[in-house]
Amino acid sequence: MKIRIYFVFYIFFIVSCNKKNASSSENHIDFNSIIENDTLSFKKNPENLISWLDYYKTADTHFTLSNFKASGVILHISELKIADTISVTNLHLKPLFEYAPDGLSYLDLWTYGNKNIPDKAWKTRAELAKSIKDGEPDQQIVLGMKDGKRYELIFNGPTTITEFADWINNDQFVISQNTKENNSVIIELFVFDITEMLFTNYRLDHTPTFNVERESYFDHWINETTKLLK
Repeated sequence: MKIRIYFVFYIFFIVSCNKKNASSSENHIDFNSIIENDTLSFKKNPENLISWLDYYKTADTHFTLSNFKASGVILHISELKIADTISVTNLHLKPLFEYAPDGLSYLDLWTYGNKNIPDKAWKTRAELAKSIKDGEPDQQIVLGMKDGKRYELIFNGPTTITEFADWINNDQFVISQNTKENNSVIIELFVFDITEMLFTNYRLDHTPTFNVERESYFDHWINETTKLLK
């Protein structure tokens, strides 16, 4: 799996001196309580997660949150690489950023490799969607902070794509990872905590019954999202 993530090494037990302020959001993932084969649950499911699950569930009735099982491995993020600044052209893609509830941080999935979108592509949503789909096969997942700095969180090679990202609260978020491996597809959810600098993964417990490439949520979303110009 060609994914680059910056971390020290995996740890199976985390002791934290600082307690989360759970009152800041009704959703909060307690990393200390995650065990192998645990399932991911929220008091209120993030909207983008719901959309992603619902799309694939039409082709695979077992594509539900309860069928994503925890690896039980908690990883610590040691250092984040500074990402390149956004070009003026890429700023047109700013509506696609996913902002934290407080609006101070954001996740950027789509500006990498889209520095040379032709001017005509901005005239219609369909043309812009096609330009993004036909662009750079690699993908950089960027965490943008309130101080203006941008950090590379994950770098996906051409065999992996993150199709959505959404915030759980102001400090935690979830992203999807679809990875082609040995003529099969591994589908996972990664959960991050940017205050504790931790992340973990939940893997779909079966091989999808649909062709992810032919029935891609990304293809559906990029053509239907109202976040792009109409």
